[in-house]
Amino acid sequence: VVFTKNDSNLGVANGVSGTVSAIEARLFETLLVVELDDGNARGETTVRIPASFGRLDHAMCLTNHKSQGRTYDSAHVMAGMLHREWAYVACSRSRFATTLYADASTLGLVDPKSHRSSDLAPKSRADALDALASRMRRSRAKGTTLDYDDAPDIRPEQEILAADVGRPAPALGARMVSAARRFMASLAARRARVDEHGHGPEHGRGGTVAREQRPEREQERAR
Repeated sequence: VVFTKNDSNLGVANGVSGTVSAIEARLFETLLVVELDDGNARGETTVRIPASFGRLDHAMCLTNHKSQGRTYDSAHVMAGMLHREWAYVACSRSRFATTLYADASTLGLVDPKSHRSSDLAPKSRADALDALASRMRRSRAKGTTLDYDDAPDIRPEQEILAADVGRPAPALGARMVSAARRFMASLAARRARVDEHGHGPEHGRGGTVAREQRPEREQERAR
């Protein structure tokens, strides 16, 4: 059997396997005597588990994750996820022999959308092995920040835009600086046109409104 839940009081952990060697009938409960394949954290090789614990399963077949760290005389592997890291764990569990089983229909040997008769023809065992090997060569390892230690630093470009537009920049930074300069130039030209045609905050719709006229209007309102 294999346990599927951690329980420090009972001395078992998720993924620990063992063999039920006896069943003890007590007054109020039934205990399973399990001989562990490896000693637990307390150094025990035999544990007594209440039958009501219920968090155990048959260990004749384990998932790839639960089989990590184990070694068997022989292993029979049902190919599932089929990538390099998964295949390495699955195929390195045995001392002597590993038998790999795969569903040929999941290997992409036949393209159902193809209209060529050669693609729809049954494939040979050699074709299946080539397709299986190809999938097992693909890596799905997840990267970490350590993988990008030698990556180019993008902070100089940000500093160029924020602090010193006149400094030389990389190709991408230079294009961004050029775009910023064109925007500032167009904004300055627009302001100049506004001042020239008199549409600023101190100007009316049809032209300049003299500041001297404002006191007279205010006097008329007061009257």
